[in-house]
Formats: sequence, C-alpha cells, structure tokens
Amino acid sequence: TTPSYQLDNTTMHLTCGLGYRYQNFYFDAAYVYKHRKSTFHAYTPNDYTALPPQAEIRDNNSQLVFSIGFKF
Repeated sequence: TTPSYQLDNTTMHLTCGLGYRYQNFYFDAAYVYKHRKSTFHAYTPNDYTALPPQAEIRDNNSQLVFSIGFKF
C-alpha cells in the first residue's frame, strides 16, 4: 500500500501584532492562529474504482511571540 496525505487547500491564518518604541527601547508582540482542514487516505487504490477509507483531519495552532530590544 502507498499511504497518501492530501491537503484540501483550506488553511486559514489569522494574525495581529503590536509594537511600542520609547527612545532606544522597543517591545513587540505578535499572535498567529492557524486552522487547517485536510483529508487523510489510508492507501492509494490500485484500480481506482473504489474509494479508499478516509478521515477528515482538523488542525488548530496558536502562537504568541514577544521581542524586547534596546538600541545603543
């Protein structure tokens, strides 16, 4: 059998960011939310007449990033 993983091109990204600067000091924050929906096929059929078993997979991922710096 040949496992197959197929993406359905339904990936959504939601992003936002905020930054603050005072003289030589700076602070940045960013948030990224990713939602993806795809279909997993257990195997590739040899005759292509019957559809293989499949499962729908939903993936959610959140990231929060901070950075602080000082210019001198």
